[in-house]
Amino acid sequence: MTDSFRRGGVVALGACLAFLAAGCDDDGGAGGVDQFATSDASAGLDGSLDGTVDTGTTDAGQHTGDAGLADFGFDGPPFPDDAAVDAEPDAAGDATLDAEPDGGDQGVRPRDVQDEPFECTETWRDLSLGGLTLRERIIDPRCTDPAIDSCPADGERCMASKDHYVVVAPGERRGVLWVHLVGSGGEPTNATNIARVAATEGYHALGLAYMNEPSVGDRCTDLVTGMARPTACEGLVRTEILTGADSTPWVAIDRPNSIEHRLERLLVALHAEDPTRGWDAFYTEADGLQWARIAFSGFSQGGGMAGIISRDHAVARAVFFSKGAGSEASIGAACADSSTCPSGRCCPEGEEECEGDPPGGGRCIDLAPVEWSRTGGNGQGTAADRATPGARLYGIYHREETAALYSPQVFELWGMGTAGTAIDADVGPPFGDAHVLNSGLAPCAGGSFHQSMGNNAVQPKQGGCGGNVPAMIDAWRHMMTHEDP
Repeated sequence: MTDSFRRGGVVALGACLAFLAAGCDDDGGAGGVDQFATSDASAGLDGSLDGTVDTGTTDAGQHTGDAGLADFGFDGPPFPDDAAVDAEPDAAGDATLDAEPDGGDQGVRPRDVQDEPFECTETWRDLSLGGLTLRERIIDPRCTDPAIDSCPADGERCMASKDHYVVVAPGERRGVLWVHLVGSGGEPTNATNIARVAATEGYHALGLAYMNEPSVGDRCTDLVTGMARPTACEGLVRTEILTGADSTPWVAIDRPNSIEHRLERLLVALHAEDPTRGWDAFYTEADGLQWARIAFSGFSQGGGMAGIISRDHAVARAVFFSKGAGSEASIGAACADSSTCPSGRCCPEGEEECEGDPPGGGRCIDLAPVEWSRTGGNGQGTAADRATPGARLYGIYHREETAALYSPQVFELWGMGTAGTAIDADVGPPFGDAHVLNSGLAPCAGGSFHQSMGNNAVQPKQGGCGGNVPAMIDAWRHMMTHEDP
């Protein structure tokens, strides 16, 4: 079903959601039973994962260049371990490992490859999690609007084609949309677990493919001189990634490729194919995005995007995985290890972030919250003037990642709790009224402490890395469902 139907020039995706009207009773699911009629946060995904899966496409294959379901880890059990690990090594200036290697072009394709023909086919699967049947889908952003081309307007480098991830659960919903944003170079299809859990907690849920290459740190570093650009750079770059408005010369993202436009067009397409599902509660052409009915979460660069969105808009909730903003680095004295750096970390010479002590010593690095994190809505006033109050903000970081040096200060600035008082998520619930949690669990799949906060394959699992259920699932649920008294 190629280019299945068009409304107002926008390609709507195949009408694959008709099963919702009759109730999701495929593969041992819950039928039309309301799983969310109570405030029980444990409803839904409870670890009893039966692994029942059904897959399909509305046409043969993916859009040109994709091999099919197996490329996205959709051929395994629930919470698959076989998804690719997004490479996010060190990048000066974007503290917390969310860039491509050495500022290189891994995963980046020339514009002429991006412009090759493709088909707007539908790829989906049904899987059963804890008695609920979820429908997972991957959607090429270009199929929601031909103006989206997956390439920055500056033309110097093109983001590898990445798909939106949408997950739908049955039953009455919260009437709130959950939007997850991945880190630099990451793909929504490699970080599906967070959106899955959000869906089982009653949210409409999706992972949005946005312009996340290169890292903000690369954008804010002169790659010729190696010098950091002015401290205002990060906030301006993030604003342009969000809105597509010409905010700074250090990035050139047009409106069609902005987060806002991509989200708007995806919601229009989802509503067009199933008007009964309620997607129009979050966006209409007349009223725009309904920020108060949208919750944003993000990992690494995506966490910073959720941070600036919640600064400028009063959203329903924001959850930061690893960080909500970047940092500014100060290079100090020579060091043998981190014990000789009173307020920072010992990193190899020439690096502004690292995990673990360098064998040969290095320099003390101190990291402070970046400039925009200390301002209010649209950069005006102080952090006390942020549009979304601290009561609706939550964060979790790994105690061994670089973000642990500054994320607690960012979260304190934003009214989420005093730095140094984060709750240990590894002990397990209840977490009380905590807005900030942390973890010390070892990553899986050979990934870093930082990556363990975002990527499916690297996330620690209950019972060890051979398991299926993320070890931090209870912490995620707390951040998704907790309400202050």
